[in-house]
Amino acid sequence: MSTFAVIVPVHNGEEFVDGCIRSILNQTRTPEEIIIVNDGSTDDTAKIVNQWSRSHHLIRSTSISKQGVSAARNYGASLAKSDFLLFLDIDDRWFPEKIASHEVHILNHPNCGFSFSLSEIVNYESKEKIKIDTSQTKNPTLFNVLMHEFQILGSSSSVCLNRKLFDSSKGFNPQLTRGEDWELWVRCSELSPPCEIDRVLVSISLRQNSVEQSKLAGIDNFY
Repeated sequence: MSTFAVIVPVHNGEEFVDGCIRSILNQTRTPEEIIIVNDGSTDDTAKIVNQWSRSHHLIRSTSISKQGVSAARNYGASLAKSDFLLFLDIDDRWFPEKIASHEVHILNHPNCGFSFSLSEIVNYESKEKIKIDTSQTKNPTLFNVLMHEFQILGSSSSVCLNRKLFDSSKGFNPQLTRGEDWELWVRCSELSPPCEIDRVLVSISLRQNSVEQSKLAGIDNFY
């Protein structure tokens, strides 16, 4: 049986911690590990995360100096012992069948190195759904991903990576401040074509200063 670790990076996300952790614990398929990396928070994030780790045996909390989301994800992945890695941004939420859907996909496609689900984008303030992904027509090849003809949607919160593939690709690039997830998917696609799970399983929170807002605003500059 495959094992799953969830990596959650967080910097000053005290208002989102409870909801994020609950969306993981409410999964129909419980992960083997939940690793929350406090990336130099100055609010009560560390206190809240530590309370969760003391009360739930699956949750492991750790802290690093402020290094950015890529370094936090990489550090969390280095602590994980599971076969597959999933990354969840602190203000995003998973549908209850998220992990189970990846597990079924892995059982049916054992050679798949990484898979991703569709997602919805929700305005944090109004709770209005801004966009819902639909299945894409192009096959997810390296060329499609590289040319952005085929988008791995939902940022890192939608992806499940084989641990060996993550290690081979050397993880997220800490030197990038925008587009770091897309850049990793390009490198992963060189080694293993991605697989799309044709279900909306992630709710992306779009708010001022959020990771997704920064990504949407800066992707042209990244190119």
